[in-house]
Amino acid sequence: MRKAIVFFALLALFSAVAWADDDNEDNRHAPGSWFKVAVKSGPTPLPRNAIAAQAFDDGIYTFGGFKENLDPTNPIENVFYNDVWRFNTNSNKWSQRTALPDPTTGTFPAPRAYSIAGRYGDEFIVGFGITYRADFTGAKAYNDLWGFNTATNTWRQIRADGNTGGPGARAETNAVVHNGKIYLFGGATQFFSTKGDTWVYDFATNAWTLLTLSPAPSPRYGATTALDTDNERMIIYGGERSVFTASGADFIFSGPDTQWAFDFNTLTWSRITPLSNIPDRNNGNGGVYVNNKFFLFGGDIGGGSACPNAFFIQNNVDETWVWDANINVWTQLCTQVTPPNLKRGVSVAVDNAVYLFGGFAFNTNTCGPFSFPTDVWRYNIRGCYGGIPCARNL
Repeated sequence: MRKAIVFFALLALFSAVAWADDDNEDNRHAPGSWFKVAVKSGPTPLPRNAIAAQAFDDGIYTFGGFKENLDPTNPIENVFYNDVWRFNTNSNKWSQRTALPDPTTGTFPAPRAYSIAGRYGDEFIVGFGITYRADFTGAKAYNDLWGFNTATNTWRQIRADGNTGGPGARAETNAVVHNGKIYLFGGATQFFSTKGDTWVYDFATNAWTLLTLSPAPSPRYGATTALDTDNERMIIYGGERSVFTASGADFIFSGPDTQWAFDFNTLTWSRITPLSNIPDRNNGNGGVYVNNKFFLFGGDIGGGSACPNAFFIQNNVDETWVWDANINVWTQLCTQVTPPNLKRGVSVAVDNAVYLFGGFAFNTNTCGPFSFPTDVWRYNIRGCYGGIPCARNL
C-alpha cells in the first residue's frame, strides 16, 4: 500500500513539472486527463458518427460521416454527408472547406460513412464506405479512392467506384496510408458479409495487389486501426464479424484473436498477445498510436440489456486504455473527467495530444436516448503510462 502511495505521488510530481513547462492554453489542463476543448464560436459540423479524419500539421481534416437513426420507434431517416471540415488545433476553431470538384470529371465523392482516411503528400485520402436506410435496406458500398488537396481545396478522383482489380466495395475496413501505399484489411460488404483479405495499393502504379497470407487475423470489420510509423506497421485491435443464420444475423466479436500487427517491410501479419489487462472492446473505438503506445477510448463490449428503442443491443463504455508496445501490457487510465460513452467517435493525434469528436452516446441502463455530441475532447499524454493508471491495473 505504501509503495502505491509513493508511486502516485512521484507520478503526480513529474506530471506537474511537465504541465508547468507547457505554455499552450489547452495543455495547462490536468496532464494525463481528458478535457472539453473551448471551441471558438462559428460554424461547426452537424452531429454525426463514423467520420473519416486525418491530421495535417496543426489541423485535422474530416470527411463525411452520418447521423444514424438507431431507434426503431423513430421514423427519421439516416443522413449522410460528403462535406470537408478543418479543425485548427491552435485556434480551436472549425472551418468548412469550399471544396472544388475533380477538374477532369467534374465530380465529388458521394456522401458516405465508414470511409478510410489517410495522408498522401498534401492530399487527404478517403474512399470505400457505405450508405443505407434506417431499416438497413438499400445499402450501397463503395470501392473508389479520392484525394482532397488541402492546399487547393480540390478533389482528385484516383479510382472510380465500381473499378475492377481491387478489394471490391466495402465499409468499416481497416486501412492506413504510409510511404505512398495503402494497406487494407477486411471490412464488410453492402450485404454485411465480413471480409478477411489483405491488400496493398501503390499510388505510383495506381494498382492494388492481393496478398495471400498465413497467419492472418480472422475476418472482421469495425476494428480500431492505428499507424505505427516508427516500427513500420499497422496495428488492429478488436472488431466483429457477421454470421447469418436462418433466424437472422449474429455478431461475433474477435475475442482472443483481438490484436494483430502488419509489417510493411516483410508484408506479414503477426498476432500480438498482451501479457495482461486486455480490455474487452469490440468495435467503434477511437484509437491512436503515439510514442510507441496505442491509446484506445470508448466503443462497446458484448452483452448489455436489450432496449425497445434500439435496433441492436448497445453497451457503450467511456474507458481510456493504453497498450505499451515496449512491455506488451494494456493499462486502464483513470481520469477525473471523461468524455461521454461514445461509440464510432474518431480520434486523431496531433503532437502529444489526442483529439476525440463525433460518435454517439447511449445509456443501456436507462435505454438512452441516443445522443450525437458535437464537442471536441482533448487528452494530454503525460508520464510513462501516458496518464494515471487505475490502481487495479498496477
